[in-house]
Amino acid sequence: MGGLLLSSFADALEGKTNCMGGTWRAGTGTAMYYLWHARDLGATADGRLKGEPFGTNFSPSLFAQIPGPVTDIESFTANDLTRNMNGGPLTLEFSASIFQSQESIQKVATLIKYFVERGGHQLQLNAVNLDAMKEAQANPDLYRQLVVRIWGWSAYFVELDKDFQDHVMARQEYSV
Repeated sequence: MGGLLLSSFADALEGKTNCMGGTWRAGTGTAMYYLWHARDLGATADGRLKGEPFGTNFSPSLFAQIPGPVTDIESFTANDLTRNMNGGPLTLEFSASIFQSQESIQKVATLIKYFVERGGHQLQLNAVNLDAMKEAQANPDLYRQLVVRIWGWSAYFVELDKDFQDHVMARQEYSV
C-alpha cells in the first residue's frame, strides 16, 4: 500500500513547475508539521491520541512498538524511494553510550551500510541521553550546551519549545 501511495504522489507532481519555475519533487519530509498539524488531528490507529505528535518524516510513529533499528531500516526501505527523495530521512535515536565501545561503533557502521545497500537515501543517527534531557528541562541554565537533532537541523535543547523537547525525548532510543 505504501508503494502505491508514494508512486501516486510522484506521478501527481511529474512535470509540474512551482512558482519559481523549478520542478516539484515528491518527498516524505515533514519539516515541523509533525507537531503543528498533529494538534488539530484526531486519534490514529497506531495508538496516537488526538493532539499528540506524529513521528518525523518517514520514520515510525512515536507509539509504534519497534523491536530494533534493523526493523526500522527494513520498513523504511521496503518501498522504492527513488522518485520520493525530496526530504524524508529515517531518524534513529541511540543511547549516547553506544559510542563508548569499538564493538558498538562497528555495529552502527554495519547498520549504516545495510541502510545504503537496501536503497535508503537519508539516515539521521542521533546519540541521546534521556536523563540529561530530563535534567535540562528542569535546570536549563546547567545545560545550555546540550545539542539535539530535530529535523534536518540541530538545536540547543533548552532553547526549544517544550513541545519539541518532549518530542525528542519520546522518540524510541535504541541500543545495539
